[in-house]
Amino acid sequence: MCIRDRSTWGYYFYIHSCSKMFTHLKNRSILSVIGRDAHSILQGLTTNDVKILDKRCAIHGCFLGTNGRIITDAFMVRPLRMQNDKAFFDPNEVWLDCDKDYADTLKQHIKKHSLRKKVSIDNLHDQLKIFSLIEEELVRKNEQTGELYRDIVDFPLTEYKDQKITDDTDYLDIAYFDPRSIHMGVRIVTPVQENVQLQKQVRHEPQEMYEIYRMLNGVSEGWELKDQIPLNMNMDFFGSISFNKGCYVGQELVARSYHTGIIRKRVLPFFVKTPKTPQEYNNYPSTPINKFLDVDFDTDLKGQTIQTCLLYTSPSPRDRQKSRMPSSA
Repeated sequence: MCIRDRSTWGYYFYIHSCSKMFTHLKNRSILSVIGRDAHSILQGLTTNDVKILDKRCAIHGCFLGTNGRIITDAFMVRPLRMQNDKAFFDPNEVWLDCDKDYADTLKQHIKKHSLRKKVSIDNLHDQLKIFSLIEEELVRKNEQTGELYRDIVDFPLTEYKDQKITDDTDYLDIAYFDPRSIHMGVRIVTPVQENVQLQKQVRHEPQEMYEIYRMLNGVSEGWELKDQIPLNMNMDFFGSISFNKGCYVGQELVARSYHTGIIRKRVLPFFVKTPKTPQEYNNYPSTPINKFLDVDFDTDLKGQTIQTCLLYTSPSPRDRQKSRMPSSA
């Protein structure tokens, strides 16, 4: 990130020092994939290795079309259940935390590839709600991403031993460190009728503040990823792609780009003070190869207008020619 104007540093540090920011993510939805084949069907559709869920609470990955471009991204989460006063991870169910606008598209995509698979897919948008908790202390702890956040999930877990899960089994609140980056804090999933009980006082912020923080960390999600190539969107940096797993839909393009080492475009974050619209930026004659994925408006500590942007950029033709040269040249 390049910041030319020193007066913007106050705003930059304000965002990155949000020690207690708690946000309700209203644009997210939960898809429940239930059945004994839930893990196997997702293993063949997502860029990440679903087997990691045997050791972690959550992972992040992308769902691709046959052309290797992103349909949408999703967090894959193991839900917690309570039965006979014992809490355990359900081995036959996976939650997909995805953008609400792409939930139906993702549901149809999974159904299309789940013929003869014993799975069912339900949208739990009306039953579950999702929150984000960002704290400086969480960053300093540097705990492993994808693990449970024990300040909320403070009850003991028992090992699942093939017990029959009845219909009256309750879902429990679940909180886990964001698998993409420890700087993205903790994600919390809780039933709609319940309130999240935090051990510390936090400041409730509108979702716009979360979006600004997310973009400043260079994280793309939702519609920003639509029809893009995963490596171009830094999914390899966020641990959302496994290059050691077997085949999955769209894997050919991702593997070829990774092994050739030629990635011609990347997303990077920055912010400016000039109040221009994305259309004005994209029409700027000196940057025909740049595209602004998302822009959010806010004011800095001095009351000046600031735009936080995700820039989708590619190298110049000269640099592109260099990238094709063999390593021996």
